Amino acid sequence: MINEIIGIVLMVVGSLFYVLAGLGLIRMPDVYNRIQAGTKATTLGTFSCILGVGIYEPSWLVKALI
Repeated sequence: MINEIIGIVLMVVGSLFYVLAGLGLIRMPDVYNRIQAGTKATTLGTFSCILGVGIYEPSWLVKALI
């Protein structure tokens, strides 16, 4: 029960970071800021989603990390 809640929260947080990465690509003034905003937010979003899936379904944790 608690694993499912934590997993879903992490997946939602990861999805929000994906949205923020897209917003950063649109809003930043120059190419270097766009690259930084896109890569930092996408990396954190991917890690959160993978960790969320691994916590939601513990048997998939190793597969998700690979």
